[in-house]
Amino acid sequence: MIAALLCTEAGPVVILTQYDTLDHPRLLELLEQKGISKFIGFKLPLELVQQRYGRHYHAAVENLYESDELRVVDTEGPRAFKLFSFSEMSEPVLYESPKTRVEAPAA
Repeated sequence: MIAALLCTEAGPVVILTQYDTLDHPRLLELLEQKGISKFIGFKLPLELVQQRYGRHYHAAVENLYESDELRVVDTEGPRAFKLFSFSEMSEPVLYESPKTRVEAPAA
């Protein structure tokens, strides 16, 4: 399982997923079902997420309404963004659904 901070159009969220990469096709499909079609994602050390969120982390892991494919730990953008420094994040992964891309008008 990996943890990640996604900077989305609605603000930062922290997720857990069973997939090894943030651009796994099934993960992207699940994110789009939740309305996330464009993001800048950063993997986070799982142990650090457990430590920073404490009981809230365990509640997310034990949530029967979500699966290991995608579990949302935090949707409170300012808190999610403030809890982790850039030095604790991986290199960014950029994703934009082909459905959301805007073509520049012809000159």
